[in-house]
Amino acid sequence: VNPILGVRRNKEKARDRYITDEELSKIRDAAMPQMRLIIDLALITGLRRGDIVGLRRRHCTKDGLEVQINKTGQKVIFSWTPELRSIIDQCEGKDYLWIGRYGKPLSDAGVSCGWGRAVKKARVVDAHFHDLRARAITQAKRRGGIDYAQALAAHSTSEMTERYIRNREVVKIDPL
Repeated sequence: VNPILGVRRNKEKARDRYITDEELSKIRDAAMPQMRLIIDLALITGLRRGDIVGLRRRHCTKDGLEVQINKTGQKVIFSWTPELRSIIDQCEGKDYLWIGRYGKPLSDAGVSCGWGRAVKKARVVDAHFHDLRARAITQAKRRGGIDYAQALAAHSTSEMTERYIRNREVVKIDPL
């Protein structure tokens, strides 16, 4: 017999945190150089931390940065732009792009710690690394619409993308 059968779950409020330009600038300034590159990559690709950590030189193809999304298994290629090329060119790793202590590949925990130190040093409250993904997807929707945002997020449906960025978008209206 399952003892929790029939027990109602606690409702969780969806996270609606959006990192402002000012907060992002403070965090980037407080971050170590490699962490800055990771932040920049997250902002232009919308990739999750785990996908960024696993990047290797072999993912850099002539067409762009080829990534297989861990969560869905979907393959995406981010076309080379000057910004993306600059980030990748600054990576010091020979095999893995990101190098941690003792020359070993940077771990997910290493990114988490680096992010946490930068946020604390910047004195920004309640900022999670995953908030960068929300910001990237929100910016993508503003720039190219829901289809572009959905493609960037590698979501299978636009409803998922809409649900993901809900409450993060502020509508700016000129008064009469």
